[in-house]
Amino acid sequence: MTPLVRGTGLLATRAYLEKQFGPEAIAQMLGQMPASLAEPIRGIPIAHEWYPEESVLGLMDVAAAIHGDLVYDQMGAFAATYDLTFIHRFLLKFTSPMWLLDRGARLWSEYHNTGKWKIEKGPTPKSLRGELEEFGIVRATFCRALTAWIARAGELTGAKDIVVAHTRCRSTASRACVWEGHW
Repeated sequence: MTPLVRGTGLLATRAYLEKQFGPEAIAQMLGQMPASLAEPIRGIPIAHEWYPEESVLGLMDVAAAIHGDLVYDQMGAFAATYDLTFIHRFLLKFTSPMWLLDRGARLWSEYHNTGKWKIEKGPTPKSLRGELEEFGIVRATFCRALTAWIARAGELTGAKDIVVAHTRCRSTASRACVWEGHW
């Protein structure tokens, strides 16, 4: 099965790149990608359509090659803010990182056609553990961006001093990717 992501993921990536590097950044970066990856994401993305996850990650990889590896962290944090609209951010102030990630785990399949999450309470009251299994992409850079997304999304709930660690990764032969966090 080809891993796909909804257009919202592509829209967030493009919005970050245009904001950081200018309106011409997308065309420049698409021009540096292999045609087979660039072609599906050319043009105007549609939020509810599906796009190849590898193409979106390829765009991120080109941005990181040009502007440095911190792009993955910055893009992940930006995407959380982008994904969680103003109204959602207001409502999130009345929740917790645990509530947000538990809800997000149930919505994952609305935005990705592969992978499933297990979210559980951690060893202390303000901690959690998340496990992503069967995701169609095995790439440490994706996990890096997702770690930043999780941390920023937690901050949007009003939680302070959030620490998120990606403790196991399929890119290093683990069965599943695991994140642990506390606040």
